Amino acid sequence: MRDLIKTDVLIVGAGPAGSTAACFLAHNKIDHLLVEKEKFPRDKICGGGLTAHSVEVINELGLKEKIESLPHFKFYGYKIYSNNGVVYSQFHDKNQDYGYVIKRSDFDEMLLNHAKDAGTKLLMPVGAIEIDENKDGSYLVKLSDNQVVHAQFIIASDGSGGSFSRKINPSYSKAETIATRAYFENVTGIGKDLEFLMEDSGYYGYGWIFPLSPTSANVGAGADISYLKKYNLSVLELYKRFLTMPPLNKMLKEARQVTKAESYPLRMNYPRKTLVHNRVLFVGDAADLIYPLSGEGISYAMKSGQVAAEALTNVLKTKPYNFKALNDYNKFIKKEYGDFKLAHRVKASLAWPPFQRFLVGTAVKDKYLGDLAVSVLENTVSCKNLLRPKIWLRLFQKGLFEKKLPKKKYI
Repeated sequence: MRDLIKTDVLIVGAGPAGSTAACFLAHNKIDHLLVEKEKFPRDKICGGGLTAHSVEVINELGLKEKIESLPHFKFYGYKIYSNNGVVYSQFHDKNQDYGYVIKRSDFDEMLLNHAKDAGTKLLMPVGAIEIDENKDGSYLVKLSDNQVVHAQFIIASDGSGGSFSRKINPSYSKAETIATRAYFENVTGIGKDLEFLMEDSGYYGYGWIFPLSPTSANVGAGADISYLKKYNLSVLELYKRFLTMPPLNKMLKEARQVTKAESYPLRMNYPRKTLVHNRVLFVGDAADLIYPLSGEGISYAMKSGQVAAEALTNVLKTKPYNFKALNDYNKFIKKEYGDFKLAHRVKASLAWPPFQRFLVGTAVKDKYLGDLAVSVLENTVSCKNLLRPKIWLRLFQKGLFEKKLPKKKYI
């Protein structure tokens, strides 16, 4: 066995959650080690959209100039296409009226390099393969290169269904959603927005067109696994269906697919009972922090990484350790993302075609409801607003009693 590596905090996984945690630990001068099993740059199946929530953490890290030095696309709003028409909404926050689309290979490497520049010690490509808990509560973690790390605390940031997280928590949740995406060039008709296509044939799913440049895009689709099984449909078949739907078929008429369509399972099962297991903090996708209505996870990964790092800073700055500060992380996440459970229920309701058509169709006719729907989708407005009586009154007034608009066959 090689020499023992001692550290206060071991971070397993250098995605947005792990690298963000490393950045803040480095800033707080906390001894830490980051291990990553893959060699960067590496791509990941993801839309690559950095929403307003992500940009908040990016600005705190001082990364705006670095982001804009990389190939990226700024977007200023959202379009949702359905059989009932188009819901369109722009950002309404004057302080943050745009987001970014960037390839994960570029974004993740930039974030990792920022952590390294701040003082993070990195082992890559090196995975964490075994873990043992000592009597004093600390951990011995064996790495794939046969080194052993003695860590007082661990941040588990190895992604959705990561093998290391499963060793700590064998009852790890199963994936409930699956997504597929590919990159296209020579795309026409790209505007300044993220575009979504709603599927209302009986299983909740949607397609997306996230521009990477004025002529290239990340094109994907996702759906609940249970509904795909019910209709005996694979996610690749769903993806191909979306490619034939307007307006996507027109945008891709002269386009060239430059990567193969790849799929990745997503675990959207937060809230858990706890995100802290003894001295291990789960963050990002490893904590199931993926928003059920959109599948977006980067912003939650970065924020959870930041809050976990701050909680551990408060634990480690006192001797003996202030273990009560670990609960600060759990409390923050539960308070900040407490409506994920309701979002799951809204998503299940949208799987019923009549309700989805009614909701989207009414949002098409009413600008206020359209803005609300998009804000809930982005999670800049809590989905608890959908429970307000005046919202349902307006829905029924606009949806049932006002003259219907001519049906536009977008899908």
